[in-house]
Amino acid sequence: MKKSSLHTFALAAVVAASLGAVSIANAQDHMANGAQNHMNGASAQGHMMNGMQTLTPQQQETAQKLNAEFVTATTGLRQELINKSNELNAQVNGEAPDATKIEALSKEIGVL
Repeated sequence: MKKSSLHTFALAAVVAASLGAVSIANAQDHMANGAQNHMNGASAQGHMMNGMQTLTPQQQETAQKLNAEFVTATTGLRQELINKSNELNAQVNGEAPDATKIEALSKEIGVL
């Protein structure tokens, strides 16, 4: 394997591992917050409300509206990132990793 291909492969592996670690950490944090909020009788969106306690009701409404618009506007992009990340993980962890495919997927993820 050429040196530049090896560097690309290593970079792709680090990116894949980082994405996986972030996903696990977010899932664990979300689960912990959900359990804690449930125990406190908080709503399903309690974790979002924690940072909004100092806002006026109008500011909270605006923030919630902006958040909902952001989620709607980025749904396709987030799904595409998930799909590409899954493809990259499959390539990196597969029996016969294809360095060219890994490099291409890494570049696509970077562009997204």
